[in-house]
Amino acid sequence: MIPDIGSTDKIKLLAQAKDGEKVISLTDRTTGDKYIASDNLDGYVGGLVKIGFKAEFKFENNAVGADVPIGEYLLEGIDIPDGFYIANAFAIVKTAFAGASGTLAFGVEGETDTFLKTATAITSFSANAIVPLIPTHDPSTWLKVTNGGGRIKMNIATTAQTAGDLIVFGDLINVNYSN
Repeated sequence: MIPDIGSTDKIKLLAQAKDGEKVISLTDRTTGDKYIASDNLDGYVGGLVKIGFKAEFKFENNAVGADVPIGEYLLEGIDIPDGFYIANAFAIVKTAFAGASGTLAFGVEGETDTFLKTATAITSFSANAIVPLIPTHDPSTWLKVTNGGGRIKMNIATTAQTAGDLIVFGDLINVNYSN
């Protein structure tokens, strides 16, 4: 556990950080507690950084008239950095997708349309469904973004959709080998 920032020793550590030393400050959004940590491994710059991400598709933001046409749509959210791995990603469907038929596939800008999830029948995207994109934390299932990075994209195929909202969540992992 990282000591609370109120600790005199931790405040001294922060004030004495050397050039090139990494110092991070965190705030617990529930309690408001503040924490700090530093990298004092004398020159080691490698490491593992893990952060969560969220990307959202809203029907009303993409509709043309009464439906969302066949095509590729960029989800609102962060740009996935080049070189990062995506792990444990899933979609939570807020409003069921509706159309005569159709499929959804998921990717990342610059990567293939089906980088995260191959074309999947629209019936899998019913209200409140949780649809796995990368279902585990097993490193053998992680996908590395290698073509410049970008936002999460969704491809609607076969037929236009008349409803549907979803949010994609996942983990981004940056493995830095250098030292």
